[in-house]
Amino acid sequence: MWFVNKVYLWGRSVIRLNERDILLVSYPKTGSTWIRYYLYVLLMQKSGESKMTIDAMNGSMPEFANPSFFMNWQFSECHRIVKTHQKYLTLFSKNKGVLIVRDPRDIVISYYYYVLGLKAHGFKGSISDLLRDRKMGLKPFFQHYASWQTHVGLILRYEDLKENPIEGFSRLAAFYGIERSQEEILQAIDASNFSNMRTAQEKSSQLKSEFKEGHQFVRSGKKEQWKSLFSDDDRMYYESLKKEYKFDLYD
Repeated sequence: MWFVNKVYLWGRSVIRLNERDILLVSYPKTGSTWIRYYLYVLLMQKSGESKMTIDAMNGSMPEFANPSFFMNWQFSECHRIVKTHQKYLTLFSKNKGVLIVRDPRDIVISYYYYVLGLKAHGFKGSISDLLRDRKMGLKPFFQHYASWQTHVGLILRYEDLKENPIEGFSRLAAFYGIERSQEEILQAIDASNFSNMRTAQEKSSQLKSEFKEGHQFVRSGKKEQWKSLFSDDDRMYYESLKKEYKFDLYD
């Protein structure tokens, strides 16, 4: 039934994708929840709503091949913003998009703690095992990035958004056609900071149902955590893939 439902959602999404939809593309654990929450807060500014939650965001900000994709888009000031973790496919060729990228070594660390926190996940391996996993490891990240690299209008690094959020998030808003003052941009950035995201997480019934008690879906977001967790073999594996895919966004 799970597989049938996935196929059904995929097929319906292909039919319902509109060429005016603007994509928010990322590999999992690249900060998409944080960035979508920022965009949600930004769009909700015009509604006067002050109490916003992750569950409400997930119900308002559509994801390709997800039930949320078929809900009405309530923000008339811009075209629909559609999240996807999918690799590039020709069906996306008419859609503008933003690609969010994070240091893949930190993605693996984030992914590791993510799968350990899930109630329904059988992963029992180490970080080194996850690094080489055919679905969640480094190689799928490089394949995902290579597939999208030349098909998006804007590439933003997660680390740059953290270090200079005003510039990065202003560019993101402008790309989606959301016109805001710098003060409004700053308000949205503050509302979606890690402290407020943690609070929003604690109120999320969806996350509570999916994750073990005490799990932090929104963790620290720190960079270069891999330095203390990767073995020499892990580092060499990363360097070999980086060379193979001509990846030059990180040292």
